[in-house]
Amino acid sequence: MYSERASRSLTRSIMRRVYLVWVLRQVRNPFLIEGALLVVLSASFAAYVSVVNVVANFGATSSSFSNALQFITRAFAGTELATKALFSLITMTILILAVTAFKRRSLLSYSRSL
Repeated sequence: MYSERASRSLTRSIMRRVYLVWVLRQVRNPFLIEGALLVVLSASFAAYVSVVNVVANFGATSSSFSNALQFITRAFAGTELATKALFSLITMTILILAVTAFKRRSLLSYSRSL
């Protein structure tokens, strides 16, 4: 028969394994991975581009839709390749997150109807 101390030790070792499996499943979650990628890309974009100045310039020049569209196209065309690459990666990551969320939502709604 187990003593109380041995029983507590066994419980702790089992729970450590349970927690480890839970953490590994959370790390494997696509939302977590894609979200972390989005945070890293956004932080590097904000470090590379003065977003505050871009927003201020956009507000000052965009009195109409055509002016806003012209500002966006000229600003994007006039940036460096690294900025374009970061912006494109951020956009693709957002799209992948949206597709993943849509798939997960449709899978959940399908399983609820069963």
